[in-house]
Amino acid sequence: MLTSSIEHDWRNGVWLAWLAGEFARDGHVRLRRIVSKCLADDPAGIVVDLTEVTSVLPTLPTALATEQRRAARSGVSLVYVLPEDRAAELKSGVAGRHLIICPTVAAARFLAGLVTPHRWLHLALDSRPQSMTKALDQTRAACLTWGVPDLAAAAESVTAELVTNALSHVGGVVRLTVSLQQDLLRIRVHDRSRRVPILAAARAEPVRWNQTTGLERVAQYAAAWGARTVDDGKIVWATVRAQITVLAPSPRPAPADARHTEPPSLSTALLVVGGLTLDCAGRQAWLDGRLLHLSDREYDLLSYLMHHPDMIVSKKELLTNIWHRSPTSTTRTLDVHLCWLRQKLDDDIRAPRYLHTVRGLGIRLSPPPAD
Repeated sequence: MLTSSIEHDWRNGVWLAWLAGEFARDGHVRLRRIVSKCLADDPAGIVVDLTEVTSVLPTLPTALATEQRRAARSGVSLVYVLPEDRAAELKSGVAGRHLIICPTVAAARFLAGLVTPHRWLHLALDSRPQSMTKALDQTRAACLTWGVPDLAAAAESVTAELVTNALSHVGGVVRLTVSLQQDLLRIRVHDRSRRVPILAAARAEPVRWNQTTGLERVAQYAAAWGARTVDDGKIVWATVRAQITVLAPSPRPAPADARHTEPPSLSTALLVVGGLTLDCAGRQAWLDGRLLHLSDREYDLLSYLMHHPDMIVSKKELLTNIWHRSPTSTTRTLDVHLCWLRQKLDDDIRAPRYLHTVRGLGIRLSPPPAD
C-alpha cells in the first residue's frame, strides 16, 4: 500500500510529494490522488519522489506517463525521482520513453522550475496597510512581466477584494498566490477560517462595477471563482481569462507588391514577442522592424509558437495542429522547417535568441533577455 506526503516550497512554487510502499493494482488511483492534490494548489511545478516505491506491475510506466501528461495539460511540469538503473528500465519501454526522471530531488526541483516558465507569485500578508500595497503592486508587476498587461486592472481588483475580505473577517496572516497557466490568471487567498463565503442573491437591476464590493465585484471580473476548505482553513480563488486571438483559416497571402513592408500600427490585431511582431490578419511577420519572407508553413509554425510564448510545445503537437498529421508521423519535415525558420530569425541553434530546443520535450519560443 502506498503512503504519501507533500511539502510546499513557497519560495519557487515547486511542490515535493513523497510516495513509499508497493505500487499495487490501486497504485495509479493513489498516484492520481496525490497529483490532483498538488494541482489543486496551482503550483509552478511538481516533483514526485518514487525512490521508496516498489512495483513489479507492467502498468507503472503507463501510470507515470498519464499523470505527467495530465499535469502538462494544466501548464504544470511534473518530474519524477528514481535511481538511474530503475529510470533506465522504465524508459526502455514504449510507455515510459518520454518520462521526465531525475536521479535526485535537487536535480528534479531544478528541472521542474526550468521546464515551466516562472509565472508564479506568492506573498504572506498581514493586517498592516503596507501589505495591501505590496500585494497590489506585485500583482500588477507580475501581469506586466508575464505579458498580460490587459489583465492587470482586473487582477488588482480581484486581489484587493479577496485579501481585504480575508484580513477583515479572519485576520492573522493570509497567503496570496497568483499564477499564469496558459490563458488563465489564477488568484488564490488562503486564510485560517473554514467558513466558506457565499455570494448574495443577484440584484434585480444591473449595477456598475464601482457600485459593487466584495464577492459581487469578484464575480463581475472573474471568469470563475469559488472556495473550498482545506486542512488548515480555506482557499478562496478566482480566475481571470486572457484574451488571446485564435487564428482562423485565412486566404493565401497577397502578392509581394501589395504587402506592407512596415509593421502595422498597434491598433491592428498583433502578437508581439520581444522583437518579433506578427500580423494575424495579414499573415506577415517582422523581426526588429524587418519584414520576414516566410513560406506558408514557416508562417504557420511561427504563429503557433508565438501564440504559446514561453511554453514548451512538443513536436507531436506541432505535427498535429500545423501539418494535421498523426502524432506518430516522422518529424523530419518539421525539423527542416524549424531549421529554415531559425535561419530567417538569425537564430544560432547553439546560442538561440528565440527558438529554444528542450531536449526530449519540444520547442519553446521565448524573447531574448533584455540588455
